Amino acid sequence: MCTTIFVKSPNGLAAGRTMEFASPMNFVPVFIPRNFNYRTDLHNNQLISEKAFIGTTIYEDDTYAFFDGINEEGLIGCANYFAGDADYPDYPITSDQDKVALRSDMFISYILATCSSIADIKKKITSIYLYDLEEASSLPVSLTFHFAFYDKTGEKIIIEPLNKSLKVIDNPVGVMTNSPDFQWHLTNLRNYVHIQSENKDTNHFSELEVRRFGEGSGLLGIPGDFTPPSRFVRAANMVSHMPEQLSSEQAVTEAFHILSHFDVPEGTVYNSQTKLCDTTHYTAVMDNEKLTYNVSSKADRALHQVNLNELDLEAKSATIYELPKEQTILSLKSVD
Repeated sequence: MCTTIFVKSPNGLAAGRTMEFASPMNFVPVFIPRNFNYRTDLHNNQLISEKAFIGTTIYEDDTYAFFDGINEEGLIGCANYFAGDADYPDYPITSDQDKVALRSDMFISYILATCSSIADIKKKITSIYLYDLEEASSLPVSLTFHFAFYDKTGEKIIIEPLNKSLKVIDNPVGVMTNSPDFQWHLTNLRNYVHIQSENKDTNHFSELEVRRFGEGSGLLGIPGDFTPPSRFVRAANMVSHMPEQLSSEQAVTEAFHILSHFDVPEGTVYNSQTKLCDTTHYTAVMDNEKLTYNVSSKADRALHQVNLNELDLEAKSATIYELPKEQTILSLKSVD
């Protein structure tokens, strides 16, 4: 479970995501500077960052597995779980040294470390082989993902492993959830052409005129459960009716407002076999105008920010940040 959305700002956009898993994991924001060896590909070649970036990762055994992030050029990427529909290349790993061979948990970091824009991604994608080598991973999660990217021009794409290759799909709605594949979700929106933000005040049943009970009647019938199709419909509706914000800071705030509708409390999504509940571990929003990474955690709903403009992009080592483990509570100030 994960939901990805965006909100327009005057000179860019804010894109964000929720992160849900049932198992407790060590999620930490990490800053990767330029010219840093952040991973090794499946050909055992060092991956050196051309661009500095920051995002949240599971940090296990000195391995960075980024699920989202923003780089110094304002390129934003998010990875969401994609079980059941993903179709990766067959083994063995390609022997073509001109191709970059990656596990799927390396993809977000590789793109953010090497690309400036969606146009760059589209050029580079033909040189990448992506695999789901779970047996070679120390991470406590499946490596089955699909990916959303946003750049400073406002261009938006989805990348999915389908038919044993990476398929690049333009994203006209700007949102992503989980399975089925993205094109299925777009087709499913045809079931909701009646949904609108404007209230419908009255209707007639023969000679009887009836009035709505309250606000929100235009959205009556929109699905409210946590399945990927229902979340996609809700997210697409909210994003499409969100006006462009007057500042990037306001875009970040409104993105968090949208994502609050997809926050999963403990106990609402339960697996009787594992006896675990899916829950939202963190929510992150990235601003590609101000180059900020903004995050709230399950334990602390306050926003915490890292600004790439304030970091040394030529630093010699990565910087690991800690998500708060307790709720931040600020006292209200009286009005003088």
